[in-house]
Amino acid sequence: MDHLLMVLVLLWSSGRQCETTDKIDIVLLVDSSGSISSKDFHNIKSFVANLVNTFDIGRDRVQIGLTQFSDRPRTEWNLNTHTTKESLLEAIDRVEQIGAGTKTGRALEYILRKNFNPRVGMRADSHKIAVLITDGSSMDNVSRPSQSLKDAGIEIYTIGVGRADKSQLMVIASDPIEVHMLFVRDFTLLQTFLSNFNIKPLKDKIGRQCETTDKIDIVLLVDGSSSITFKDFNDIKSFVANLVNTFDIGPDRVQIALTQFSTRPRTEWNLNTHTTKESLLEAIDKVEQIGAGTKTARALKHVLHKNFKPNVGMRAHSQKIAVLITDGESTDAAVLAPQDLKDTGIEVYTIGDSFFRFEKLVNGISLCSGRLEVKSNQSWSSVCEADFDQPDAEVVCRELGCGPPSIHQRELYREVDAPMWTREFDCRGNESALLECRSPDSARTCSAGKVIGLTCSEPVRLVGETSRCAGRLKVKHMGKWRPVDGSDWTLKEAAVACRELDCGSAVSTRSRNESSVRSVWVISSDCVHSGYVLRECASSGSSSFILEITCSDLLFQPGISVSSMDGLQQQRYASVLRGFYFTISCTTQPQYPGGSFQLTYTSSNTTHKYFLPAVNHSADFLFPAAEPAHQGNYTCVYVFSHNFSSESRLLSLTVSDYQRAEARLKAERSGCTLKPVQHGVVSISTAK
Repeated sequence: MDHLLMVLVLLWSSGRQCETTDKIDIVLLVDSSGSISSKDFHNIKSFVANLVNTFDIGRDRVQIGLTQFSDRPRTEWNLNTHTTKESLLEAIDRVEQIGAGTKTGRALEYILRKNFNPRVGMRADSHKIAVLITDGSSMDNVSRPSQSLKDAGIEIYTIGVGRADKSQLMVIASDPIEVHMLFVRDFTLLQTFLSNFNIKPLKDKIGRQCETTDKIDIVLLVDGSSSITFKDFNDIKSFVANLVNTFDIGPDRVQIALTQFSTRPRTEWNLNTHTTKESLLEAIDKVEQIGAGTKTARALKHVLHKNFKPNVGMRAHSQKIAVLITDGESTDAAVLAPQDLKDTGIEVYTIGDSFFRFEKLVNGISLCSGRLEVKSNQSWSSVCEADFDQPDAEVVCRELGCGPPSIHQRELYREVDAPMWTREFDCRGNESALLECRSPDSARTCSAGKVIGLTCSEPVRLVGETSRCAGRLKVKHMGKWRPVDGSDWTLKEAAVACRELDCGSAVSTRSRNESSVRSVWVISSDCVHSGYVLRECASSGSSSFILEITCSDLLFQPGISVSSMDGLQQQRYASVLRGFYFTISCTTQPQYPGGSFQLTYTSSNTTHKYFLPAVNHSADFLFPAAEPAHQGNYTCVYVFSHNFSSESRLLSLTVSDYQRAEARLKAERSGCTLKPVQHGVVSISTAK
């Protein structure tokens, strides 16, 4: 969700009308071109109806006109057509979509000439507002007509949805842009906002503060656990900032406190900490996500016992409001805690994850795996596997804050209660959200049970060595790559990191002391042992002890070769002469210091093993005189630790008689062919 929610904040339902004598003339300019589906057009109508419900409608109060447009504009009703709320709501219900192309510039010119006109109800002393709702890019110029509206004293708000052209919306909107432009991914968000947020003491309907002597104490309780993605947490911060902007902040007006929680609550600031809007906005910008688990009940009790207290600014005669923003997945019992708040006269409002999320993976082992569901019309739908490809998966994994897709599972979830998404996604792979991808208007059908499952890789990596499976452990959490504090880590915790990296088992772990303290992720071993992935167990901290891990699936395959009086033999076929020396050499690429080589060969069903330390990443096994017993299969095994090794290809060696070898050489020089005898046959093969 884009952070510019101001338009809707200005226009939400307050539960009671703001008593004002201001006259307001609002013209809604609604895109009804063919790019908007009938379902989305219905969402726009529902949004407009809820918007109307927020106003005190009348000839001396608020008047609302509505014009539809596609390639041509059409006035549905003028400012003075409907003088009651009931009449307006009936008119909204009767509106039918036009269809065709999108010419926003023509529509802007039209409302200036036709709608903002004294002959159709515009009042000379009214505050004049135009609200544009569109999902596309205009086919004509929008700069000049939008400037003409502004020059006429008309304030313009723009609401862009889905594939709307942001640059055009910025040109059209009044200044400041951050107040007058809203961009959302889906038309359902318009409904979600009005239906999820309904606090009583709010701004008036034109963006000025309601003149009221009410004292209001608001405590925002924000979920900062690891189940909240970095993007969602930033959306929450932006939402909170826009919320602050709607209030008249001060010791005698509205006070706002914020507590963040995960497994433990943490008060970021109290009610009396910030007495100006500017100070509050600076504090919001500095908030950093905690991470770790979710214990909502503990956090609600903290709010009651720590935040709503006179010694931290709560006033005796203030209206008291708690707003909980969470993904709803508490690990403790959060049933009685809200009632405790209500019993003390505190109003409790909840904004769930559906407010901020449009895609999720469910029934998987972590946030980054499971069945894909997409939100539409405030409900979740599964996605058909036939309509989903790799670029679509890349967009989903990126939006969830996970690594690239590692498994694209088809027909995985056969018993599904959720309805099916009826449209195909056509992503290029570089979109920031799935709902920003192109989507054909035609509905799709899906065979029963064939829904998509997806596994994204975890944002974990090992750096500083030549292999991806060894080095300093780094985890990406809340949008930041940081090393991990190395205190108290054992092979048991390291095994989780190796598994997430698809690097086998853990071989070694150590804590390296750096010269200075730096920002790190502190990962709870208890959390890891409970089955959570590393990212979900991370919390912010500082340390000079940085964790290093070595995993087992990283060693390069050693090389094996034979040298004798005939020279070096590295090919797949090799032989040595009986009675003469030969050497089996084992080598590996430089990765880690030390280690050893084990030479294994099998002859006549007997296995022989020899060991030498690795010197300069190699070892030479010398055999002074080749005998028939040396004929067999050889392998080199590089051993770094007791459970960390890598094996070379298989080499089969035969030992030839000197006389036979000499005769063969003479025959080859004379161009003759010498039939081999059984004991002189060389058979060499390679096995991975």
